[in-house]
Order: sequence, then structure tokens, then C-alpha cells
Amino acid sequence: MANIPMVFCFDSRIILGASVAIKSLIDCAKDSTYYDIRIFHFDLNLNAQKNISKLVENTKHNIAFHYINPELFKGAPHNNGSWTELVYYRLLIPEILREYDKVIYSDVDVLFKGDLETVYNIDLSNYELAAVPVEKNNKETMICHKYFPENINEDIYIFEKKNAKLNDLKTRA
Repeated sequence: MANIPMVFCFDSRIILGASVAIKSLIDCAKDSTYYDIRIFHFDLNLNAQKNISKLVENTKHNIAFHYINPELFKGAPHNNGSWTELVYYRLLIPEILREYDKVIYSDVDVLFKGDLETVYNIDLSNYELAAVPVEKNNKETMICHKYFPENINEDIYIFEKKNAKLNDLKTRA
């Protein structure tokens, strides 16, 4: 059985979208895949957590919630829209989920169409981080990218490589 830790970071504004992402992940899981879903948040009350947890009822999957104090990233660049301190919570994954050597992080504006075991099993031993470029970074047409002048990458992702290229991973996945 593949034990795949999945991390999502979201707040109460996007529970519906996050629920769709999580439900599609679970629905696409192979019988041999177990998702340990971790949700990093700062404002999901117990009722919201209970409702989200229903997504894994009667399945082999798990959901756990991790409250993150938003003060941890006070002073970091952000805006009051979609780029809040929440975007930095993924940086805490290695500190919070020490029991895992690697995890899959996903935004919640994703509809999963297949199981992630093949992706998870890619050998990343020569990498600090692997990411998939999902869209071109066009500051003229994508207003959210104008908030950060240091955002100068051609694609929207951050990739720190040791010895190989991102395309090596992308073509094998």
C-alpha cells in the first residue's frame, strides 16, 4: 500500500473549493493508495473541521488539522486578497511533518483526475524540492502576480535543484 502524505493550506473562505479538491483526490485513489491528508489553517472552527472530515468517512484515508498561528508570518509580503500569510504555511511542512521524508503539497484550486502514487514514487533524492510549472508568469494579464516585484520567474513555481532539471521530473511523471 502506498502511504502518501498530502498537505493543503486554506482558510474558511475556500472550504468549498478545498472540499472539491480533497474529494476528487480520494475518489481517484487506487485501492492500494492511502492518503494522509494534512490541512494547515488558521481559522477553521471545529464545525468546519468536522464537515471536512466527513470527506474521508468510510474510507481508508485520514484528515488531520494543524492550526498555524498567522503571527508567525507577520511582516512577510502579502495582500488582503488571495496572497495572505497562508501562502507561507507550506514552508512549515518539514518542521510539522517530521515523520515524512517527502510529502505532496497541493493548492486547493485543483481537480485531481488520477491517483498520485506514480508521482509520489519519483526518486527525488537529488532534489531539495520538486515543483510543476502550472502556468506562465504573465504580470500583464495575471493581476495577483503584480503584488510581488521579486516574482521574476518565467513560470509560476519555485524549484531548487541539485543535479537535474525540472523537465526530467515532469516528463517522467
